[in-house]
Amino acid sequence: MTGQLRILLVEDMAIDAELEMLELKRAGLSVTPSIVDSEKSFVGALREFAPDVILSDFSMPGFDGTTAVALAREMRPDTPFIFVSGTIGEESAIDALKSGATDYVMKTNLVRLPAAVKRAMRDGKDRVARRKAEEELETLRERLRSVVSTLPDVVWSVAVPSREIQYVSPATATVFGRTQKEFYESPTLWGELIHPEDRPRMMSLWQNAAIGETFEAEYRIVKPGGEIRWIQGRGRFAGDTAGNVLRMDVISRDITERREHERKLSQLSRVHAVLSGINSAILRVRSRDELFRDACRIAVGAGQFRMAWVGVVDPEAKEVKPIAWDGEVRGFFDNAPLAVTETGGQSLVGQAVREKKPVISSDIQNDPHRMMKKECLERGINSLAALPLIVGGEAVGVLGLYAGEIGFFDSEEMQLLVQLAGDIAFALEHIGQEERLTYLAYYDALTGLPNRALFHERLTQLLHAAKHGRTQVFVAAGDINRFRLINDTFGRQAGDALLREFAQRLKTIWPEPDHAARISADIFAGALADVSDAASIAYSIDKTVAAIIEAPFTVEGKELRIATTAGVAVFPTDGEDADTLFRNAEAALEKAKESGERYLFYR
Repeated sequence: MTGQLRILLVEDMAIDAELEMLELKRAGLSVTPSIVDSEKSFVGALREFAPDVILSDFSMPGFDGTTAVALAREMRPDTPFIFVSGTIGEESAIDALKSGATDYVMKTNLVRLPAAVKRAMRDGKDRVARRKAEEELETLRERLRSVVSTLPDVVWSVAVPSREIQYVSPATATVFGRTQKEFYESPTLWGELIHPEDRPRMMSLWQNAAIGETFEAEYRIVKPGGEIRWIQGRGRFAGDTAGNVLRMDVISRDITERREHERKLSQLSRVHAVLSGINSAILRVRSRDELFRDACRIAVGAGQFRMAWVGVVDPEAKEVKPIAWDGEVRGFFDNAPLAVTETGGQSLVGQAVREKKPVISSDIQNDPHRMMKKECLERGINSLAALPLIVGGEAVGVLGLYAGEIGFFDSEEMQLLVQLAGDIAFALEHIGQEERLTYLAYYDALTGLPNRALFHERLTQLLHAAKHGRTQVFVAAGDINRFRLINDTFGRQAGDALLREFAQRLKTIWPEPDHAARISADIFAGALADVSDAASIAYSIDKTVAAIIEAPFTVEGKELRIATTAGVAVFPTDGEDADTLFRNAEAALEKAKESGERYLFYR
């Protein structure tokens, strides 16, 4: 112990005070004494002298030790207080220690005084350090309580396995809808709040707990009033040295908004995948039905829809006819309301066609107007959308999408799906234009018969087969006699009407309708395979011509009878390729017209 030790002596006998100082110095202690013998002087010394140790007699004429120790504890609670008395008994000594004295030394045994002072100083320092630590700890606890009380998360400390709540923060009222008091009073309340579907999984955490093990779990709770919220729990199991799990410390956070955001991102990602996939298909496919099949397949595959289908509007039947579908169909269309007109129930399909805008049902089970609830719910369908396919300002079809989630089709998803329907409609229009261009390239626009190019292509195919089968093919080229005169007399429109009716009769009567064609203004052609000889060819021509011209034609409201002339060429005798064979048939036609014959074979 180094430095001057300030000793406050409460002593009315100067000789006793000197003896005490002498004993301390003899023990090597460097002391600065201050001696008082009254309450007033004692209080003053406590304030001004600030002693390191107080040595007090127990019994004095005007001032006693009991009062002194009480004042010392009040004014300087950390200063060691030692009774030095010749009259203190054992019982009084015990009472003195209980009242706050650090120790007591008998005046008859002052040799103990230095050791008692040193011990008291050491204990005093320890006491001061302990009190400081306790104060710092309390400050820390107060700060922690303040921080925890402002956290939006719930902080728990739960006994295992009893589930008794050792601590829970005030945020329980906001997060769980229950107060701290309710949780303290009911250890099972937390488990009761967990959604029934998630409860077994969460309860298993208790059963599989291990010391030091950390965990993170996401689960649903049902708040008072029925509101479902998502909670994230992060925690750690703590225990004793024997390996027993004693406690679980957890932070619980409401992550409902985050889960909702993730759900939205997932749904939008699925719709984007469908949009991307179908747009890729649009670049690849060349037919309407193939486009519809791919759209449904992509919607169910990439979009994870429970079901998807595409139908076209039948104006005559006034209903939408399904063309392609995928997913949980299984007889769905047996009773599906696909009428375009108003019906007794609320048909989304018909409504979408009539209003030319998307129609949705966000919650089929709770939609009082929805038809086919049972069929949808059996397939795990909880929401659906009907998107009209608009071409030229008219709804020509419908894309139906069926989702397993309630409320799947909200504004963001619908914006993308409307874009998707627009892309499909644009592709339909493009395919239609392509088909029209293809039609014009291979078919006669006036009569609908194959034109020269398609006739040539099909004749080439016939000849190829005939070469391998060693059979005959004949080609007939014919025209309507004096057709120019009919045009000049009755007008172009009348002539066109005659050509259309002639073509219709030819298509109906010719044995192979796909092999009949209009070659030019009034020249028609036909090909027939597997003919045996000239007689059978002549019979076919006579029969065909008679059937076509037997009944009069109606032109401008008047009946008109016509005659025809034809030329015939036979494969392989008159040519082995389509060009040669048809050219020779035309040559035979010219000769027949010059000679006035009804028809002639090429010679």
